[in-house]
Amino acid sequence: MHYLIFLDVDGVLNSMSFYHTVESISENPVDPAAVKRVKKLIELTEQLDGSGKTSQQERGGAPRNSVNVILTSSWRVGWNKDPKLQDTAGRMLDNACAMNGVRIYDKTGVSQIGDRPGEVLEFLRKYPYRVDGFVILDDANFFWEKYRLSEWWVQTSFKEDGFQESMIEPALSMLASPPWWLKLFNIGKKKHT
Repeated sequence: MHYLIFLDVDGVLNSMSFYHTVESISENPVDPAAVKRVKKLIELTEQLDGSGKTSQQERGGAPRNSVNVILTSSWRVGWNKDPKLQDTAGRMLDNACAMNGVRIYDKTGVSQIGDRPGEVLEFLRKYPYRVDGFVILDDANFFWEKYRLSEWWVQTSFKEDGFQESMIEPALSMLASPPWWLKLFNIGKKKHT
């Protein structure tokens, strides 16, 4: 099975409480603890079975599912799949995530009107692989309910620790319970390997 995590950065991977602990925001753009919590969500998602429960991975065994992180943040402007095409901020983000075990796979497009829910839906439509579930991690309400996406949105907090430990289980439940219409987006798409 194949899952997507749509990831904002500010308010998810960093927060005011984190910034109060570092000398330089520009040198420490993300909170390693928040990135590790996203990594934990990825690892649990890799072990989801068809009933939405996680199973224990055998030591040394391969994960059951694939999980890709899709950048939705304004940081995506400087990030690129090809590291040579990343600007300084994009490289910093990519490196900070990678150092803590999270690999950014791709990014959503950027609409002229800043329609983040529409960008997520467009990504799902154009994504070449079948998607079995997704979750959106974002601190801001971009009118997710207008697009019927609010049930798959975990609202984090920029004031408090961004993506928190208590948010992992609800996010996992959202990943395991995709919307009915996702099947329509999957018509004719190949399985992710």
